[in-house]
Amino acid sequence: MAKKSSSRYQINNGEWNGKTERYVARAPFDLAAENPNRLYVLRGFQTDRKTLEDPNHPQNTIYLDGACQGPYQDVARHVFSLDHHAECYRSITIASCEQALRLTRKKIIGATGFNVIANDPDPDTVLAAWQILNADRMAFDKSFFNRIRPFVNLEGNIDAHGFGHEEFLDFAEERKLKAKGLWEKTDLAEYVRRAFGNLDKLVHYDEEMREEVRIDAFDEIPLSDDKNFVCVVSSSGTAFDVEKEIHKRERRKKRKCVCMLFHDGRTKFTLKLSGFMSEFHLRPVYEKLTYAESNAKLSSGVIDQRFTKSGWGGSDEIGGAPRYPNGAGPYLGINTIKKIVEEELKRQVEENKVRQAKAKNGNGHSNGNGGPKPPTDPIK
Repeated sequence: MAKKSSSRYQINNGEWNGKTERYVARAPFDLAAENPNRLYVLRGFQTDRKTLEDPNHPQNTIYLDGACQGPYQDVARHVFSLDHHAECYRSITIASCEQALRLTRKKIIGATGFNVIANDPDPDTVLAAWQILNADRMAFDKSFFNRIRPFVNLEGNIDAHGFGHEEFLDFAEERKLKAKGLWEKTDLAEYVRRAFGNLDKLVHYDEEMREEVRIDAFDEIPLSDDKNFVCVVSSSGTAFDVEKEIHKRERRKKRKCVCMLFHDGRTKFTLKLSGFMSEFHLRPVYEKLTYAESNAKLSSGVIDQRFTKSGWGGSDEIGGAPRYPNGAGPYLGINTIKKIVEEELKRQVEENKVRQAKAKNGNGHSNGNGGPKPPTDPIK
């Protein structure tokens, strides 16, 4: 028997901005992690983007609607402002809850390690915060995601274009409390906890049965302390099915897959960067693979231009081996392909380290040590 939805969230005390503040987080039975995302609802709090740009600003911090003036994102430091008021077009810039929908579904924001700051828990903010606290379900549970998406779209329209359909958003009692003059005296943390419980009732986060993807071979190659290059052979699924399986397997791992090499066990090879955004680029990988492929064809005595002109390619996010007229796969073996991709990705890792070091010594973003430190995320 599942526990009542309202008990999934607890109110505790934590340090933020040098002060002890109350925060809302998921209960241990619901998220077995020492550092679930923390939502601080600080009445009247407000900062600006210059503060977020400061290299000493704490990492893993998300500001919701109005807590920071203006949108902002730094993927490397995981600092985000999901504002859609200042320095943007309100009618076309998506609401905070819509931004949270994309960032959680695409696994940019995880369920642990983040401090989330809000100043006024209106429906847009409540929906955004609820998704961020439940980021693991948003990312990995299709049923959960599909059930909340219509409410996010509806609230996004209301927030951009005005009221008229708010009766459908009865998970939040904000307007009733304001009409009675009780809003300023409302315990915001407790209010948000109740609103989260009502959202849970709408979604009914039951687990759906999924057909498992059969993995014939699986190889994780470390690129750095927190990044893996993953090679998978699967004769039963697509590259996208396999990517989902990779993410499920690594939910509690420190190193995450940043690039996948998928092989169907026959002739198909697919290279794919993982995530909504990436610091890596595939085009240099294609160039090196094409060069090696050309040498392999030359050694095999291939002179047919239909073969010699074909090479590895695709977009900067996904691509693969050449398609030859006879339906054959690449002339390179899988171990050679893995080695070439690994070497190029490691080169890009080192290149990114140099770029970050230069930014730290100049005007760019860096990983500061000042300010309050959020909990670390064990699944990153």
